Amino acid sequence: GTWFEVRAYPSLDGLSVYFQDVTDRKHRIERLQERERILKEMYRVVSEKTLSFEEQVDRLLSIGQSVLGTDYGALSSRAGDEYVFEVVRDPTGDTQPGDRVSLDETNCERAIVTEETLVLEDIARDAPELAERAGYTDDGIACYLGTPVVVEGEVYGTFCFYDREPRAEPFSDWEIALVELLGNWVSYEQERRRHQSEIARERNRLEEFASVVSHDLRNPLSVALGRIDVARETGDEEHFDAIERSLQRMDTLIEDILSVARDG
Repeated sequence: GTWFEVRAYPSLDGLSVYFQDVTDRKHRIERLQERERILKEMYRVVSEKTLSFEEQVDRLLSIGQSVLGTDYGALSSRAGDEYVFEVVRDPTGDTQPGDRVSLDETNCERAIVTEETLVLEDIARDAPELAERAGYTDDGIACYLGTPVVVEGEVYGTFCFYDREPRAEPFSDWEIALVELLGNWVSYEQERRRHQSEIARERNRLEEFASVVSHDLRNPLSVALGRIDVARETGDEEHFDAIERSLQRMDTLIEDILSVARDG
C-alpha cells in the first residue's frame, strides 16, 4: 500500500492540507526495525551459555534460513579431500551431521579455495562449471550463499545456505553481510574453543607435573625427617650422612625441575 504524511495549516481560505508520499521512508524504517530484531535474536543465541556450540549454530542457521528464504543451511568442515557436515538443517533428512562428501563435488570448495564469500542466485546461469558437479546434478542445489570459516589463519570450512530452486531476486547486501557476520562468529567461537582446550590440556599437564614433583620430593624429605628424629635420640652421626644424601637428592630434583620448567 501507499502511505502519506498529511499536514494541515491555517490559511486565509480556511485550511490548507498537504499530502506527502512517505511510503519509501516507512519501508526503510520497517526494514531497519526488522534487521535490528534479527540482530537482537542472534545476540540472544550467541550469549546463551546453556546452549552447546552445536545448538547455537543450529539456531543461527535457522535465523539465516528465515532471512534468506532457503530450505537448507549447514556448517561444514574440510577434512583433506572430503567435506564433513558438522551441523546441518535439511528438511528432507537426507543429510545428517557427520555425513561426508567429496569436496570437489561441492560449491563450498570454491569458497574454501578463494577464501571469499560465494554468492550464486542461479548456479546454472551464474557458474555453469559448478552445474556439472554432483551438488547440482545429484542433489539439485540451484542457489547458494556461503562464506568461509577461518580459524587461526586457516580455512576450517564453510557456513552456507542453499536451495533447490534458483532465486528470482539477487541476494541483497544485507543478506550477504548477515551470512558473513554469522560465519565470523563461528570463526571466533571455534578459535575460543580451541584456546580453552589448550588451556585445559596445559592445566592437566601442570597438575600431573606437580603431582610427580610432589611425590619425588616427599620421599627424600621423609627420609631426612625420619633420620633427624633418630639422630636426636641416638646422636649417631651416620644418620647425618643419610640426611645429607637425602638433601642432595632433593637438590638434584629441584635442579631438574627448574630445567624442565625453563624448557616448557
